[in-house]
Amino acid sequence: MRINAKNQKEKRIAAFFDMDNTLLNINSSTKLAFYMLWKRAVPIKMFIFLFVTGILYLFYLYRPESILTKHIKMLKGHSIVEYKKVGDKLFSNPNKYFRKSILDQFKEHKKKGHFVVVITQNYDLVAKYFTDIIKPNELVCTVPEIILGKFTGKTLKLCVSHNKSDYVIELAKKYNLDLNNSYAYTDSIHDIKMLELVGNVYIVNRNPFLKRLAKKRNWNIIEE
Repeated sequence: MRINAKNQKEKRIAAFFDMDNTLLNINSSTKLAFYMLWKRAVPIKMFIFLFVTGILYLFYLYRPESILTKHIKMLKGHSIVEYKKVGDKLFSNPNKYFRKSILDQFKEHKKKGHFVVVITQNYDLVAKYFTDIIKPNELVCTVPEIILGKFTGKTLKLCVSHNKSDYVIELAKKYNLDLNNSYAYTDSIHDIKMLELVGNVYIVNRNPFLKRLAKKRNWNIIEE
């Protein structure tokens, strides 16, 4: 039986954007951690943990899933109201944190009708300050469990560099995406598995290791 090509669902091109230090010119979770420490909204031991593990993470010495799960455990019992109160003050003007060159790319993809995804390790509570403005087709992020207004210390969804590729494949199946002609933007060398899934890779020239790899693989480098 021959299938009429017109009746086949046409595949969509997608564009996947990392958030921190890519779409944004900051690491929003780190900025929030510093701000919360300054406001004495978190204990100093939590800040020290994030600071030390953040450095180790940059050199592949600490797994991102370990950082996120342990941090979420440390949030157990904390009020979501207090967390949001601090976040609302810090990110009262989210627009000033966007990286213009990447935001322009984001808007161009939307204009072309591409399926645009923000995919980040950050919590939904933080990511939404920015995605509520730019409105991607899909937000993929870490989601901590909250019951009766408090963090339980558990995770409903974990999005880290090592499993971003799994979410990309899942979205491709769900929305019939053409990954070979799709795009990905990131500043992180930890996102390699995700980058290898798409045909068009753009990296923000921030990480020297990623820049070196990009040159070897003929990936596009956005100079800042």
